[in-house]
Amino acid sequence: MKNIVNLMAVMAMMVIAADSSAGTPTSERFEGLHLTMPVAAPAEQTLEQSVNPGNQGEEGYKAQPTPESLPVSHEPVQFIRPLAHDRDMHLLMAPGELKSKSYYKVVSGKELSQGVSLDADAPGAIVRVTTAPSPRGAVEQKSAPVLEPGDFILESSSGKVSTMDDRAAVSAKSRDLSRLHPELFSRTSAFKVPEVLGAGRLTLRAARQLPDNAKYTIHVFDKQSERELRSSPEKSNLVPGEQVRVSGTITGAALDELKAVWKAPDGREFPARIRLSRGNSWTLSTKAPDVRLRPGELLSLALAARAQGPNGTVLRYLEVPVRVFSKTAGLTGQVQQRSMPRATVLEYGVQVEKAGRYEIRALVFGKDRSGQWKPAAMLFSANYLQPGTGALSVRLSAADLAKSGLSAPFAVREVQLVDQGQIAILEAGERFSEIRFEQPRRLQRMIR
Repeated sequence: MKNIVNLMAVMAMMVIAADSSAGTPTSERFEGLHLTMPVAAPAEQTLEQSVNPGNQGEEGYKAQPTPESLPVSHEPVQFIRPLAHDRDMHLLMAPGELKSKSYYKVVSGKELSQGVSLDADAPGAIVRVTTAPSPRGAVEQKSAPVLEPGDFILESSSGKVSTMDDRAAVSAKSRDLSRLHPELFSRTSAFKVPEVLGAGRLTLRAARQLPDNAKYTIHVFDKQSERELRSSPEKSNLVPGEQVRVSGTITGAALDELKAVWKAPDGREFPARIRLSRGNSWTLSTKAPDVRLRPGELLSLALAARAQGPNGTVLRYLEVPVRVFSKTAGLTGQVQQRSMPRATVLEYGVQVEKAGRYEIRALVFGKDRSGQWKPAAMLFSANYLQPGTGALSVRLSAADLAKSGLSAPFAVREVQLVDQGQIAILEAGERFSEIRFEQPRRLQRMIR
């Protein structure tokens, strides 16, 4: 029972760390920055090499299926989703603030045998160690062992302790983590740094012989630390070459260094220019790279920070997800309304550059008894459009309005245009909203 409790405790803390970041590079290098579980990069790789656009990973870039190669429906579809009045519903939500208390290092078996330094700003950090998969054709790396908590020795100024003694009771073996979450924690074990070791510089050393060229990724989640790397992008949907500003700070520490690089899902990397502000805050201004992605895939702006806190060096890593899309269509700003006996139809003009399936989303508001605007329904309409000037229509019936419990006037206040082939929001704005539609008097009485 105790082992199960320990495993679940480690899993919970590891999932929190995985949500905030995927790991961190060392202060000198950007080894193995990846969108999900990192893959070991050569130890000699420098920052300049890692941001080289020619870096295409172990297998190189391969052309991915494009929307044109997939079957696309040409049938129009419309539906409505009622909304709760107490929901703060918006289509124009800005990207939220991202936070991280974690980082990672990629090290060789030789380095781990000799001892690797880890920095913990607070006691009780969670450490997980992942054995990197062997590159194709690298027969000499196939025997790289998966390390368990008992295979390590931790050292600090407080003394030396094995991670599997009574002071490191919270741990998880690789087979247990793999069984519970094989996609996220394959070939991974984890343990909590014993509280007795305190904070500051630690040394993690393998207690067994390891192949020199084996690769291991060490994640550190500084759970109890008050030092966070925070980032706020001004937007998260960009066209290639569009400029984006990303601001942030590291709380409670003096920022020494910040590095950034764009990461594509296939492992390619692109440089990002940084402009630092004074103190702990920073601003990054960079252009979205022109990269071809599969529908639904995201780029990631990887940020690595080094700072000085009360207990020494603070390392933090954070990934900012960004969607890069082609501007295949746009709203013209023209809206036509057609009132019928029992319904209203709003027709939005669309200028189409590339044939494809597009979707319009319209957020409808009505007035409550106090006269305040409240969300009533979300309207969806999709159709296949050819290049040129086209239109997408949304339909709302008097019965739908009556079910909302709200009163006229009703208005579409926010609109989104979506390219379903790219799974990308092309436009979202209020400039096409605040369009009130009147019902015939008999129907007005019915919905009040």
